[in-house]
Amino acid sequence: MSVGSRIEGLRITKKVNQEELAQYIGVTRATLSRIEKNKFNIDYAAVSGQEPYSFEKNAAAAKHQKAVADLKVSDSSKAYLASVIEFDKALELLLKQLEEAGIAERTII
Repeated sequence: MSVGSRIEGLRITKKVNQEELAQYIGVTRATLSRIEKNKFNIDYAAVSGQEPYSFEKNAAAAKHQKAVADLKVSDSSKAYLASVIEFDKALELLLKQLEEAGIAERTII
């Protein structure tokens, strides 16, 4: 199941229309429609930079909160760094899967 289909399914299950969800996440209804139809490429780096980082609002950051707990930086900076850890792990997994499938050398990321 695609990410867009999952978003649409959850939205429908929660009885939220496209306009409401689009407003909540800060995009237009047309953009949300394209996301749900898989006609839109979501760039994590672009999306994640739209709001200050926090452990409460970013599940990727929360997952690695302990790894950055002792750093002498702001909580927002800690949350950013923790989310980068998750992003790095996701890229590592993606590359491994591409290599296993024999298509890594002809894939552009």
